[in-house]
Amino acid sequence: MRSFALIAATALLVAAESHSTAQTISSSTAAMFRAHWADDGANTLELLVLLRGTPGWLSRSGSGGSGSGGGGSQRPDGTRFQYAYQSADFGGKTFTINFDVGAQTAKFLDHDIALKDANVVLVDDADTATPTFVGTRWVEPRLTSDSDPIAAVIRQSSELYEYLRCEATASPDPSVPPEVARVMQTMFQRLCARMRGQ
Repeated sequence: MRSFALIAATALLVAAESHSTAQTISSSTAAMFRAHWADDGANTLELLVLLRGTPGWLSRSGSGGSGSGGGGSQRPDGTRFQYAYQSADFGGKTFTINFDVGAQTAKFLDHDIALKDANVVLVDDADTATPTFVGTRWVEPRLTSDSDPIAAVIRQSSELYEYLRCEATASPDPSVPPEVARVMQTMFQRLCARMRGQ
């Protein structure tokens, strides 16, 4: 009998071939990125989620933590279910993407995403209790050898770059010292320049 351990090991091997990251990319937008290495060594996008909120929301405490994993099980009909997940903390909120590896689908904010049809998800109002699932897009999944794969995706589409609202600045926060606010604004400008390819 094929054991659960063997099924789980197979699923974890599939998950291990993928890699993920999550990071702030503008004053209003964070990104959750997942890709895998193709047989020819090309870095291939699986999904990029852009989480946009009010400028400055990513400066709140509770940003920066992330994690991923995977596993597997056997359904009653004998078929295997392989799954993976990615989670990230931004602005005091936790966001999680669940992947059905075998079916090549993902689930985020109660929306099912067919990864053969879409590999970018746009989310607005991410800093609120009810984030808005704006929609999905498709970009060329095979990325260049760029050291920043998220920037490699953003540079493909002017729509995606504009979605970052790089021109927006956060309202002054009395709890943040002016010198710290200036450093953060400079950091956001540099991040946006990288996304734009400058």
